[in-house]
Amino acid sequence: MDSEMMVALVGGGGALLGAAVGGAAAVVSASIQGKRTAEAGRSAYQGALDVTRRTAQQQAYAKLLSEANAYEAATGAVLGIAGDLIEELHATLSGDLPSLSNEVQQRYRSRIREARNPLPLRAAVRHVGLEGPESVYRAAKQVHSVVVVLQRVLRNVEAIVDHGEGHSTPEMQASVPLQAHINLRTAIDRFADTASAHLNGADGG
Repeated sequence: MDSEMMVALVGGGGALLGAAVGGAAAVVSASIQGKRTAEAGRSAYQGALDVTRRTAQQQAYAKLLSEANAYEAATGAVLGIAGDLIEELHATLSGDLPSLSNEVQQRYRSRIREARNPLPLRAAVRHVGLEGPESVYRAAKQVHSVVVVLQRVLRNVEAIVDHGEGHSTPEMQASVPLQAHINLRTAIDRFADTASAHLNGADGG
């Protein structure tokens, strides 16, 4: 075989080898690029899901805060008359003449009944439970627990404890509704702080 033929064969083999190596490199590169594209796609998808989830959580938290603030305002507006009814009960059981007419007392009772409807807030707490996380849901349930206590207090402002032998006293002091309301405000603030920490990533959630 002459030298020219050898050069041609070697050159041709080199070209084939180069083509094979180049083709393999292209396949590897395409595979890597495909994985990167898939990972980027998954990352974008997860990012979109996270945005959607956070938006839903934010809306649920805002709804609960709105209902809780409304309930706080409604019950806060009747704290004074609740205290008046308790004081009136103390006076009556002590044998003093009533300072409030029956008409006024009935009007006070009606206003208190209208102010203690927690149903919208209860629904908002359940919505927070659906969206999570558990830390925020616990804070939401605490708001509801305090609301239940306040509701019970307002329902029983004229409750009487019978000590027997004709001796009775009011079940609570005039300051009890106010303290229950302060506890509600504290629970609302705690929920707001917990929800904000979660949405801002400070709780690691």
